[in-house]
Amino acid sequence: LQHQLDWCSHLGIFWVMLPSPSQSSPSKVPKSPKSESKPEEKKNDETQTATDNDNNDESEQLEIAINYASAIMAAFSKHEGMVGIIPIPLTEQGWKLWSSLSILLRGTKNVRPAVVVGKDLPQKQLVEQWYAEGVQIFMLDEDVFLTNKKGFPVLSRPHQKLFTRFLRWTDCTIIITGEPTKSKQYSQYLRHLRGTVPQLTETECEEKPFWDTLQTPLQPLSHNLEYATYETFESDPVKYIGYEKAIIQALIDLDKKSVTTGDATKGNDKKEEFVVMVLGAGRGPLVSCAMNATKQTGIKIKLYAVEKNPHAVIILKNKNKTEWDNKVTIVQKDMRIWKYPEQAHIIVSELLGSFGDNELSPECLDGGQRVLRKDGISIPYSYSSYLCPITNNSIYSRLNNKPSDFETPYVIHLMRHCRLSKDIKKCWDFTHPNFKDKLMDNNSHNARYCKLTFKIDQATNNGSIIHGFAGYFDTVLYKGVDLSIHPETFSKEMFSWFPYYFPLHEPIKVKNGDNVTIHLWRKTEKKCVWYEWCLTEPILTQIHNPCHRSYSVDLQ
Repeated sequence: LQHQLDWCSHLGIFWVMLPSPSQSSPSKVPKSPKSESKPEEKKNDETQTATDNDNNDESEQLEIAINYASAIMAAFSKHEGMVGIIPIPLTEQGWKLWSSLSILLRGTKNVRPAVVVGKDLPQKQLVEQWYAEGVQIFMLDEDVFLTNKKGFPVLSRPHQKLFTRFLRWTDCTIIITGEPTKSKQYSQYLRHLRGTVPQLTETECEEKPFWDTLQTPLQPLSHNLEYATYETFESDPVKYIGYEKAIIQALIDLDKKSVTTGDATKGNDKKEEFVVMVLGAGRGPLVSCAMNATKQTGIKIKLYAVEKNPHAVIILKNKNKTEWDNKVTIVQKDMRIWKYPEQAHIIVSELLGSFGDNELSPECLDGGQRVLRKDGISIPYSYSSYLCPITNNSIYSRLNNKPSDFETPYVIHLMRHCRLSKDIKKCWDFTHPNFKDKLMDNNSHNARYCKLTFKIDQATNNGSIIHGFAGYFDTVLYKGVDLSIHPETFSKEMFSWFPYYFPLHEPIKVKNGDNVTIHLWRKTEKKCVWYEWCLTEPILTQIHNPCHRSYSVDLQ
């Protein structure tokens, strides 16, 4: 193989089809000499022989994968700019072999699978596993095609559905193998198939640049957000419609409880004016929501916009003149240290991150609730964090081999992934205002811990691989007004938040029925907040990110 790659390099060929890993049948287990035995003993012997055969089969296949991976890595060590393509059949056995190879070849970034699609298609779950794997190369033998009434090659309905699934979300290469006599007709048909794939919606087109892209979470207190970040956040109508509804409902509830002053018979009765403070106002989308709410309800408010980013304050001041008729008091201060002139009836913030608390909403609102009356309202009122184990080698394989890369949580618009459990479990909650707990100087009141056990029930017959955990959140802004990125309660067409992702140092093989237990900590100290995580089932792993050695969110 080394000589063949050298020759390809000499010819300037950098994409190489590698030989398929051998999948020869395991050697037969030798039969023991015949002897007289009871029926029960004979049945037990047959069961034991079947088990031994299965074990031998797995052992031999693993040995094939190890030898193959070793040879590939040795051959490509001198050809890092070359890409090798490994043909893998779209079968349970093929997936089992590739799941071993993908772990063995983790350090080799230039080897990719090509899925060989046969006449018979596997169960849906196996297709989903390959989708999560990020496969982009397919091989189709000419005998997979049917012939229509006009004599042209076509694919069966199930095959069309399979390729539509992949073609809609990613760029694919389909290689026709065999000796087709009319190769042009095959390529014409595949172009036609590509043309029949449903177009992406407007929202999907806007989100596409973020699909499966690793993003380091924001540092909202230590860094000032950039113009482009504000632009992205503010283009989400769903979120701000929700916030506006929440402010309207909160104002109506306050108005019902408010005291009327003056003499109604003389026409000088006056309703209480409510103080609304937008904490972390950014460029003002929540300020606009509050202004719209007071117009719609006719309830008078006194509005403050508190923002520490000096660049965003410039825009706030301009909007105050051009859009808000100078009715907003602009304050350039950190909400945690601002010396407020009066207390608020309502505080409004959009400090939530993809995991709910990962952008320091609890810590910011601890400082922010100083400005809130004891009977005041916080929007959001509460938020919860959730986890689920996933396989997503399409993303995982892009992480570098530095330990810190596997100890950093990421924000990812997860597309090519597969949840391995039907259960998405809650980690913890935060509620605001939090007047019950004593606010500790070391921030320990905002520490959290959870132990979650998942039953694997979405793997293939030959198992799957856990690469990490997807994190989600939902929030109650105010009574009956919710926002969510939880897959089961997702706020349709909202794109302000993408899922959170906790990777594992080493991918772990699992099969249906296995228990997976994760321990997750939200740890705190005076200067920063960070997460630590480890597994205790099906294997014991190291603790990721101990003492924030790789990642933390700074409080200063």
